[in-house]
Amino acid sequence: GTPLLSRFDIVMAMLDTRDEEWDMQVSSHILQFLANDGDAPFPPALSSPLLGKHWDMNKLKMYVSHVKQRFSPTLSASSEAILTAYYKHQRNGSERNAARTTIRMLESMIRLAQAHARLCYHDEVSADDAVAAVQVLESCQSPESMNQGLHVQGIDTPDDDFRRYHANLMIRLGLAPPEGGSSAG
Repeated sequence: GTPLLSRFDIVMAMLDTRDEEWDMQVSSHILQFLANDGDAPFPPALSSPLLGKHWDMNKLKMYVSHVKQRFSPTLSASSEAILTAYYKHQRNGSERNAARTTIRMLESMIRLAQAHARLCYHDEVSADDAVAAVQVLESCQSPESMNQGLHVQGIDTPDDDFRRYHANLMIRLGLAPPEGGSSAG
């Protein structure tokens, strides 16, 4: 099978929704990329002062190879709590897909969280890594959730998007701090 399917037991369906402004930015970027032998700046919507110049495929492959060799992330208590709570939530949910909610799903989530930790250059799987794994898994469960899970119109940055998703997931799983409480501690 493909690497995503054989390693993580997921298939990601991509929706190509029409958005004239976005389509223009992407097509301009691709055309500029091809016209400049694979060296083009990101469109303004994809730019960030933190990104700088994007990596070529060779540099990306070298980084992935390095982190795969360098890190074997272990689960933190917080990541274990999130993955366990999500698995239990799926097993007990009324919309449960019995064929999908198995121990193998939990193992896949752990591998996804570990892969995310590696990409972030971490020795330990953090709560954010676990949430990212759940987000990818949920995005693969239905094409409609792709738009809800990976980007929401009106949210300024991917970080804002992720914080919103993280907070909502904690509430759904009953892991959110009490109203007015703090998650630190």
